[in-house]
Amino acid sequence: MKHSPSFQLLEPDKIHTHSDVFHLIHASSALDETLLSSVETFGIMHPLLVIENEDSHRKFNLLSGFKRLQAAIKLKILSIPCLVLSQQTKPFDLYQFIALHKHMDNSVSPIEDALLLKQAQEYLDDQETLSLLEIIGYKPNKHQLNELLSLLNLEKTAINSIHNGKVPLKIGKKINKLSQEDQHLLIGLIDKYHFGGSKQHNFVQKVIELAKRRKCPIGEILCKWDQQDVTDAKNIPQQGGQLLEFLQKQCSPELFKAEKAFQLRIHQLHLPEHFHLQHSLSFEKDSCDLSITFDNIDVLEAKLDALKAVVPQKATRENA
Repeated sequence: MKHSPSFQLLEPDKIHTHSDVFHLIHASSALDETLLSSVETFGIMHPLLVIENEDSHRKFNLLSGFKRLQAAIKLKILSIPCLVLSQQTKPFDLYQFIALHKHMDNSVSPIEDALLLKQAQEYLDDQETLSLLEIIGYKPNKHQLNELLSLLNLEKTAINSIHNGKVPLKIGKKINKLSQEDQHLLIGLIDKYHFGGSKQHNFVQKVIELAKRRKCPIGEILCKWDQQDVTDAKNIPQQGGQLLEFLQKQCSPELFKAEKAFQLRIHQLHLPEHFHLQHSLSFEKDSCDLSITFDNIDVLEAKLDALKAVVPQKATRENA
């Protein structure tokens, strides 16, 4: 690269957040208290990336480092360390600098990546854009590029949820095929019931499966869930669990009945707390597995002979 950045200390009022990108991805975000504390204690250890403003002498446009700039302004820091690019920097070099600078933090959201790629497409050819895709950690192909860019077509609350890390990229891809109304509804319920991890995945998967099966909007499916049956209206996790139970019953009524019957049998057995009984996957077999938790292997060893005496040997082909 012919035009490498120079290092300069700049006053905050010399740095302009000229790009709408910053306001799109940070407008609804509160100031990061952890970052604020770090900057207050150690200063800005990762310089901002800026470029010279062609219309004004000694003014600079921010390219990357919005949160650190906000922290510096909040703490009234008068000199901010910056890497400064010249106006002669070529577009491809410019976007490489931005991409590399952003990903030094390891906290860039897919939405930020999508916004950067969308902006870069206006100045780069197809091959350069795909090269940029590889720099930020994705496979350099058209499908991956289009998949990321399509995230920007999501409903606003879905975009914010992906950007803030409440909804993973995988879920974002799934709901991207839904209507804006259905996206808003799903994101609202994920937020309301604090669904995360496997619960979030199960919720989205079951709702989409039912919508495809019945060829109807998701709202039509969820309106059949009678929230008046909720055991405790103030217990949010319990409400979420009952919603998942309702969806499971709708998706697999026979499996739901079998699960309920199995749980009833377990209750009737009055098993000790350290006993755990599991049925076979989807009740494909009649067998079940009993596991017992011991404090340590010495306790297990002391009880092993007694357990062997009461547990029958597994049937073999000869005595079956």
